[in-house]
Amino acid sequence: MFLGKACGYPSNLQDNKTYDTDSLLQRIQQLECERDVRIQRGGSVDFATSLTSVPITDGIFPNPPTLARTQILAEFLLNPTATFKAPPLNALDTGMAIPKPILELLESSDERECIREQYFNRIHSWFPMIDMKRLDQETPELYRKPDVGLALLFTCMRLVCYPVMYNLCQTPLYYTVKQFFHVVQDSCLLSMHLLQAAVLIALYEIAHGVHPVGYLSVCTAARLGMVMGLHDRKQAKQLYGAPETWMQREEQRRTWWAILILDR
Repeated sequence: MFLGKACGYPSNLQDNKTYDTDSLLQRIQQLECERDVRIQRGGSVDFATSLTSVPITDGIFPNPPTLARTQILAEFLLNPTATFKAPPLNALDTGMAIPKPILELLESSDERECIREQYFNRIHSWFPMIDMKRLDQETPELYRKPDVGLALLFTCMRLVCYPVMYNLCQTPLYYTVKQFFHVVQDSCLLSMHLLQAAVLIALYEIAHGVHPVGYLSVCTAARLGMVMGLHDRKQAKQLYGAPETWMQREEQRRTWWAILILDR
């Protein structure tokens, strides 16, 4: 009666007073499927625009840590004495398969080479953390011997090369990377690849002004570095012992300094 007119309703609406919950749920699922299809079809062969077509979380599942890996880390963190013996580098290898969405991102050698060139041309010149020679040596083995940590690092390198966006909702790759990082971290795979991935995620978030998330990501990277003993080579226990080469030691130094720079 707001406009001086009587309210009228169609008879079919007056008679139907019940709601079919199952039909509503089916309709919601149908709309979500249509949305996912549109996202996946919205990609382009161009490096920058193709990033928005990445599925958000499909196929990324955690790999629970084994008892052996848990015991190694528990002894390292809880044993206050210096009797801890550094495990071999493959002792914390999760054996986790690279998730399907990440495989689709990195399956092409041309795509991996494009990511490498974009990263070292755009980011490395002012944020020199990753050793180019080591990366080039490990990249050909990414699919011959699946390395989930290296796949995570490549995905983060791709993320930070993405043009500046003021709305992270427009970057599905960001959410894929975050979930992938937590899955690898929760599987107790502590490595330089994981640490460097954490640093790149923090760099991306700080560059986009995402706070306090960026601040907390720096904290995560710092704690990972401290667990590995990068903050004090003389006094702190070293998870993997002394580096085998000077290049490995230099990369560790650069990674730790990258964390300190972000923290400042």
